[in-house]
Amino acid sequence: MSTDIIGCFSPLDELIQLIYQSIYQFVVMSSVTYDKWTVHVGMVGDAGRWWRGVWEEKNVVGVVGHKPSEKLLEVFVDGLVDSIVGGELYLAGFSTEKDARFKLTFGPVSTRPVSMDLQEIGPAEAAAHATTVFLEIALQAQSRKCRLHSSAFTSTTVPTTSRRSEASHSKTRLEAPEPKVHEVETGDVEDEVKSLRKKESEKQTKRQRSPLQKAQPSAKPPPRRPGKAAALANPNKKARKFQAIDFESDEE
Repeated sequence: MSTDIIGCFSPLDELIQLIYQSIYQFVVMSSVTYDKWTVHVGMVGDAGRWWRGVWEEKNVVGVVGHKPSEKLLEVFVDGLVDSIVGGELYLAGFSTEKDARFKLTFGPVSTRPVSMDLQEIGPAEAAAHATTVFLEIALQAQSRKCRLHSSAFTSTTVPTTSRRSEASHSKTRLEAPEPKVHEVETGDVEDEVKSLRKKESEKQTKRQRSPLQKAQPSAKPPPRRPGKAAALANPNKKARKFQAIDFESDEE
């Protein structure tokens, strides 16, 4: 069973990268169809020029060898993907001359760099390619409510929600005035501070009185000693005084 060589290049589909070389800036776009791998290189600026490189099955075989295994093709394609994503691209022999030919090199500093021949395309074909790219962008934007960038879509929805929330809060405040939270919280704090100060003052007063209470003798009067004739039933009761009575003698 033969290996689908171009089918193994599917990871290279819909990749895009920038190249900064000398004073120029380029856009590199990679796409894969059922029978070929195509790379477009566009020069940014007023010139708006485009170059194109194409690899078919015969071009792949010329690089990796005849009847390559699927595993070999997978490793080869992964290396190309890493070069594009990592920006390891170089335009070898680039010239601004019309119809100039040069090469796009993948992994120029690697042990086995891969090069693709580029050829400039005409204005009509370049415009057709640009239109195709814009069509893909427009189709992808449908899922973002026709926003060009997903970040712009996100940033525009957040303020809307915020404004609705603010309007809802304003309506609530008109229907039922809210208490002044700041004043209530401030009053509670002041009361708590006063209470703490009062407790601290009481503790300090007790601490100051405690040594004095220990040093001073007790002011309680000592218990009264009962008299000799005090009632035995109630020792604390005041004793009665008896006066001796003289009896007359019968002789008188």
